[in-house]
Amino acid sequence: MDESKVIEWVDLNLEKEMYRFALQDWRISAGVGMPHEGMVGACAAVQGTRQRADIYIDPPFIADEDGLKEAIQHELLHCAVGPLETLQHQIHSMLGDDQVETANVLFDTANEAIVRQLERLVKRVAELAIDEYEQEIEDGKGDVDCEAGNPRKRDKKRKRR
Repeated sequence: MDESKVIEWVDLNLEKEMYRFALQDWRISAGVGMPHEGMVGACAAVQGTRQRADIYIDPPFIADEDGLKEAIQHELLHCAVGPLETLQHQIHSMLGDDQVETANVLFDTANEAIVRQLERLVKRVAELAIDEYEQEIEDGKGDVDCEAGNPRKRDKKRKRR
């Protein structure tokens, strides 16, 4: 994906995605470029106890806007489980240098598994919400007003469109 398109999408959508994942109180920045050589796609440097994160995006490895949205959402889920990073650092202080690398591999594997499961959960909850909405429409109860991006049931006195 073109670097300027990535920056434009982030400028327009990051705050909304933060809100979607209940991270509106966090200070999260997102930009183009990876923090370390050899990293591709997207990654996040999360400071869970400080509610801060930097998301890094590598545009050549992002195919399109859908891929960018999925990558951003994935990294935001890493923020949501950010307190695990604090645990990781506390464990490091109890280990010898030779054990830290092994602990990092174990932590990263577990952390990624948790985030992947959360992705599946979020996707399923969204599907359920859509199913419920469609059922309400079918049942004649689901007249919804989505002005200003804030869905709410309409006042029953208002006429149907």
